Amino acid sequence: MENNPINKVTFTDIVVSINDFLIEADTVSGGIYIGKNGGLGLLAKCAMKEDQYLMQKFFGYMEAIPSKGTYEHRYYYEDMLIPTIMMDHLLNNDTDENILKKAKDHINIVAKWMDKKGILAIADITFSHEIGSEYMRANENNMNIIKSLSKDYTIHILGNCNKVMMDKMVDRKLFEHVNGNIMTSSDLKDMKCSQSKRYDIYDKFLQKCGIDPVTTLFIETHQGHIDALGEYGKTKNIQIQTILYDCKLRDVFITNLSNMLGVVFSVEVGETETEVNVIETKLTRVGSVIAGFVIKNNKLYEQLINKDGTFFLCFDGNTISEITRSEYDEIFKV
Repeated sequence: MENNPINKVTFTDIVVSINDFLIEADTVSGGIYIGKNGGLGLLAKCAMKEDQYLMQKFFGYMEAIPSKGTYEHRYYYEDMLIPTIMMDHLLNNDTDENILKKAKDHINIVAKWMDKKGILAIADITFSHEIGSEYMRANENNMNIIKSLSKDYTIHILGNCNKVMMDKMVDRKLFEHVNGNIMTSSDLKDMKCSQSKRYDIYDKFLQKCGIDPVTTLFIETHQGHIDALGEYGKTKNIQIQTILYDCKLRDVFITNLSNMLGVVFSVEVGETETEVNVIETKLTRVGSVIAGFVIKNNKLYEQLINKDGTFFLCFDGNTISEITRSEYDEIFKV
């Protein structure tokens, strides 16, 4: 875990990322929605691949689709080149109805039968505002941090996100404790990039919102974004204060954040050992095979098989809990 050293900086503003920090890390893959739509062949193959297998597969299909916009720069999500049709979506350069139609037409023609339903489901989650915004789940533990920090700091959101999608998440009150500006890629007509060290979006954001970069702390989820902020600071002859969030090392992040701000978070902001294990289980579920699921009393129960064996999860709104084998068996008998 890396963070920049600071020398008695008095922070006034904190800018946070969306994906993997405010939104649960596995929602981008659409595991539940794929399961409901029968994309089990893709998930079965995914169980034997690295965590990014689903996104790599989806990006591969999307890259062949021509975009409406023309782009001087290409952007990356981690080490994956973002397809231009997805840039159309993120920068609001085409309607999602047109994008989704082009994507589905292409998938139905070229996708292998074992991939088709899974890839179609990811397209729905990615490009349909109604489906995607309803599927997104807030990271409740991190939102507790935001709630605590908002008492003393102005909290802003800056993320690679379509504005319409963001507006729908705001309407659902996912970010009710964010007390500052909420800005997206389509607002600024630019994007964060995990590899090129492009910092234009940060400059646009700070200028548009009238925020002093010297007294601002940025929380980012990719080292490439941290590097870009470092390059931006060099152009201004200042040191931009940053902290990298890794969902797998959340305890280290909380320690670093406490040290940087000079505060101690209460127990409710952190999580118990049991809750940590549940969250880590959820993060690995994308690489697992859904052996079965059932909906009872508006709750979704999943049986998953990974390299460590079978485990059982219950989803209820934004709440996730791990259940025992006997509890799951009893539910499946009904």
